[in-house]
Amino acid sequence: MPRRIFFRILLAFLALTITFFITGYFFARPIALFFGRAALENLFKNAETSIKGCDFKPGTLLFYSIEIKKGKSLDIKIEEAAIAYNLKALVRKKISRVSLKNVSMDIKPLKAFSAERIDALNLKPGSGKLYIPKIDYDNFRIGEIKSDMKFGDNVISMNPVDITFLGGRITGNLNISVLSPDIVKYDFNLKALNLDIRSFVEDFKLIDKFEMTGKLGGAMSLAGMGASINEVNGTFLTDSPGGVLVIKDTRFLENVSKNSGQPLDIIVESFRNYNYNSGIARLFVEAGSLVMDVKLDGKTGKRNLALVLHDFSARKEKP
Repeated sequence: MPRRIFFRILLAFLALTITFFITGYFFARPIALFFGRAALENLFKNAETSIKGCDFKPGTLLFYSIEIKKGKSLDIKIEEAAIAYNLKALVRKKISRVSLKNVSMDIKPLKAFSAERIDALNLKPGSGKLYIPKIDYDNFRIGEIKSDMKFGDNVISMNPVDITFLGGRITGNLNISVLSPDIVKYDFNLKALNLDIRSFVEDFKLIDKFEMTGKLGGAMSLAGMGASINEVNGTFLTDSPGGVLVIKDTRFLENVSKNSGQPLDIIVESFRNYNYNSGIARLFVEAGSLVMDVKLDGKTGKRNLALVLHDFSARKEKP
C-alpha cells in the first residue's frame, strides 16, 4: 500500500475517533443527567428532584446543584456529588464511593443540619457504608459518624452507627421512613459513653442558666411520626468521681423553692457550688411534656431536680 494512502487512512481513523469521543462527550452529559434524575426519583418517590448540571473526570462522574423536596417533610440541597466508578464495579452493580459536598438537610420534625462532606462507600443495591467527618446541627457540632446502611423505597436504616459526640461516643441504630410527602416516621435506639457534661451546657448555650462538670453515660430510645413524639425513654448515670453543679437561673431556683416549701435563700445556697459524687437522670414524656428527672448525691446531701419542656409532644399524625 502506498505510504500516502496509508497516512490518509490513518488520518481518517484519527478524525473519526476524535469525532466519536467529542460527540459522545457532549451527548453523555444529557444522558447522565437523565439517569441521575431517574435514580433520585426512584429513591425518593413522589418527591420533586432536580440536578442543574454534570461533568466527567477520569473515573468520576460529577453532578451539581442537586435539590430534593418532598412536601414539608423533606428538603435536601447538595452542591456537588462525585461518583467514582469503573466498568468492572458497574457490571457487578457496585459503586466504590459517592462523595457529597456542602449538604444541607431538613427532615421534619428534626431541625435542619449541614455537612461539608458526606461519603457513601461500597454501594450496592440496598446497602452501603456511611462516613461523615462532622455535622453542624442547630447550636452544636457532631463529630465523626460511621455507619452501615440499608435502604429501600423511602426507608433508611443505619445499624450499627458510631458517633463522636461531646468528647465521648454514641452507638446504636436509627431508622427513618417517609410515609407520605408530609409525614416521616422514625425511631432511634442509642447508647452513650463518656459524654462531657460541660460541653453539653456550652453547645446548647445554657451557660447563663447553669454550669455543670462531669462525665455521663447511658441509653435512650425515641420514636415518633411527623411532629408527634410517641415515645422517649432514657436513663443516664454520671461517672466517678462526679462533678460540680452551679445553678444561676433565679427563676428556676424560685420554682424549686416554691415546690419544695424551702426558703429561697437556702435553695440558692444549696446550688451555689454543689459538689456531687454520683447522679442519675431519667428522660421520659408525661402528659405531652418532656421531663428530665435528675437525682444527685454528694457530701452535703442529695439534690433532686425536675426539668420540664411543656407541649413537647405535638398532636399525633396518621400515615
